[in-house]
Amino acid sequence: MDKDYGKLSADQLRQLVELLPSLEALRAEFRSDVKVKRNARKAVHEVEICWAPLYELSFVEHLAVSAVAVGLNKAIVAAAGTSDPPAYMMNAARGGRLNDIKPADGVKLGHVVGFVIS
Repeated sequence: MDKDYGKLSADQLRQLVELLPSLEALRAEFRSDVKVKRNARKAVHEVEICWAPLYELSFVEHLAVSAVAVGLNKAIVAAAGTSDPPAYMMNAARGGRLNDIKPADGVKLGHVVGFVIS
């Protein structure tokens, strides 16, 4: 099946939907950790920051700032250099290559949570 550059093929959309349960499991695990583990709760709440400036950014700028903060920028740049960026990112997610991504220097768990929620 042919596809336009930058668009998901039907198979890629199916693969993306198949990733959703694992994302839901990660969300549930995180929520459980924050409820049960004191250190996790403390890490989330240790950051006091005003998120209002994020909402002044355009959607694309917001995504770019968030990607850099959470450490996805290098993976996104690598994906952009391929012939099929969506496939690259889905393969990276399924293959565990995104598991070792670290937030930018100075970005703490509370920041990451804020960027994800925003």
